[in-house]
Amino acid sequence: MVDARTKLDIIYADVLGDINDLLNRLDKLKTDLPKASDDVTTNFDNHAKRLINISSKLEVNINSAITHLHEHAALAVLEAEKKVHEEVRQCIVETIDASTMSLFSSKFLEMESKHTAEIKRLNSAISEARKNLLATIEEMKIERAWSFFYCFVGSAFATLSMGLIFKVIK
Repeated sequence: MVDARTKLDIIYADVLGDINDLLNRLDKLKTDLPKASDDVTTNFDNHAKRLINISSKLEVNINSAITHLHEHAALAVLEAEKKVHEEVRQCIVETIDASTMSLFSSKFLEMESKHTAEIKRLNSAISEARKNLLATIEEMKIERAWSFFYCFVGSAFATLSMGLIFKVIK
């Protein structure tokens, strides 16, 4: 009978030791989980700040590109205009030298219509490029808004999950 009692004491001691280990682990989790939650929140906040910073830089770069494109297009129009004026001047000089007024008139009208169409085509191309860039910027703004929304939802979900875990632990 003494042997059975000793074995029972050993089993009780072993079970109590396991229970004590479980309680120690639970206490350690109570201290480690809030720190882990804070680390996750801090990491999420840092990523959100980086996304905001990157999107701001991207917006500045796009606006700079639009400005550059507009300036380049304006220079191209001025160059085309100078070319037209020079060709018209050259046409006038040639027709005056030839002393044929009818030729001057028809040549001038031909050159004017040719270059007017060229300028209209360039202006149309510039307007189309500007519209496309503005549409792209709008799409990027919408995508950035959705990204922030997903970040917010993820953060809220993580916070709620950590709150539930703490309630379960308590």
